[in-house]
Amino acid sequence: MLFFNGILEEDGKRKILMFTVPKGTPGTAVIDDWDTMGMRGTGSLSIEFKDCVVPEAMKLQEGEAGGTLAESPFASAFVIWFGASVGAVYTGIGAAARDAAKAMVGERSRLPYGQLKHTPGVQYGLAEMYISLEAARAFVRRSARRLSDPDSRDEHAIALSIATRQFATQAAIRVVDQALELVGGAAFFKKLPFERLYRDVRAGGFHPPNRWDSLEFIGKAELGIPGNQSPRFV
Repeated sequence: MLFFNGILEEDGKRKILMFTVPKGTPGTAVIDDWDTMGMRGTGSLSIEFKDCVVPEAMKLQEGEAGGTLAESPFASAFVIWFGASVGAVYTGIGAAARDAAKAMVGERSRLPYGQLKHTPGVQYGLAEMYISLEAARAFVRRSARRLSDPDSRDEHAIALSIATRQFATQAAIRVVDQALELVGGAAFFKKLPFERLYRDVRAGGFHPPNRWDSLEFIGKAELGIPGNQSPRFV
């Protein structure tokens, strides 16, 4: 299925309409333009709609243009699901980098220090990675429990989901960077998994909303300021 939304102007009013159409519907085309640094297996490809007729029965939802996320049941549910789920994915990337680094430094030696696992830097680095991953896991799990209630779809629930993704993805980026630093120059070779982990984890910072928009949404929710306030800052 293909999902999209668009603006309908009717009787002087603007509405946002959300639709799904089956893949292969006449007038739709999937464009192979996913040429990215990482996440190459996800295929977030562009979809072209041209002279595509969509029956009203395929409409998922409609809402007033310019409304808040919480006013859209579909959008709010999607954002809440997305934040916690993506946070878990990137936490897994961080954990994979930590495990690979721990396995390597546990076996290697370097002059004049001897076994790397007995050096303070290695022990401290693994400890920091452990703390970051456990904190991210706890955040994701607690948020998932709190957000599983279908009646919890207000601005505070959305803010929690966004905060979960922000915390987990930033922790994962930090852990992957520490893993490369811990392993050293060997991590630069393609035969090891670190290049892929480094590229994939970078995408965590690009999922919408971006960092500044995320912080704005969370801050406004905490202060009870509507997300669609105009002007944005007064």
